[in-house]
Formats: sequence, structure tokens, C-alpha cells
Amino acid sequence: MKSRTTSAADPKRQRALSLLLAGLTYSQVAEALDIARYTLYTWRQDPEFQEALAAKQAEVDDEVHHVLVSGAVDIALTLRGLALDGQEDGRTRVQAAKLYFELLGRHKLNPVQPGTKEGELETEEDAVKLLEEYPEHLLNEAIARKRKQREL
Repeated sequence: MKSRTTSAADPKRQRALSLLLAGLTYSQVAEALDIARYTLYTWRQDPEFQEALAAKQAEVDDEVHHVLVSGAVDIALTLRGLALDGQEDGRTRVQAAKLYFELLGRHKLNPVQPGTKEGELETEEDAVKLLEEYPEHLLNEAIARKRKQREL
């Protein structure tokens, strides 16, 4: 009689986890592993398999989050550079500053500059002044806050 491996460490089960996380349907996973769909269904009911799937999903989520945060930092630095670049036209500089602050989640911009409404940047000078008052190290603090919010 053929012995059955019930551990989530079984290579076929590990492959099933990977394929499910890759977005394949249950039918596609069963076909790829040359198993019956019912076998996959049975595995999915196993608490150990469920835990392994949840753990792998958390790993993938963390990796994706890291890539997104890294990309966001690069984008923020690029936007900051555009906004502070004296060679760019005023409209580009203001738009870059607005996007920079939106990316940081700082929608209500303070201090409110004379001649502007709260949360708005109207002129190139307003944008540059606010960016100079908002040093680059605060970008890292804003990113850290977003990470903590995600973890809660």
C-alpha cells in the first residue's frame, strides 16, 4: 500500500503553496501537480497547510511591501529634486511638490503660506519654501510611520 505524506513539508504540497500564491486556480494547480482536485481540496482543509499558506502569503506581502516602499522613496526623492530644480518651469515644480507631499501622506500642509489656502500650494515659491522647511530626513520618518500603520 502506498504511504501518504501528510506534512506541509511534502514537496508536492510546497509546490502547491507556491502555485496558489502565484495565482493559479485550484484546477490549474491540481493539473500541474498531477493530482486530483479533491486531493488539493483535502490539503486546503488541513490546518498545517493553511498555516503554511498564510505564512508564505505573509512573506510575499512583506517582500512586495519592501519593494513598494523602496520605490516610493525613489519616487519621493525624484519629485523633491524636480520641485527644487531651478531649471524646471514653475508649474512642474509646484506639481512635483504636491505629489511629493501626497506621497508622504501629508495632505494638510503646514505652515500655511500667506496667500494660500490650507493644504494648497499655489506658487513655485510656496513649493520651494515648504520643501526647504521639510528636510529630507523627514521623508524617512514618514515612510517609517506608514510601515507602522500597515503593521497595526
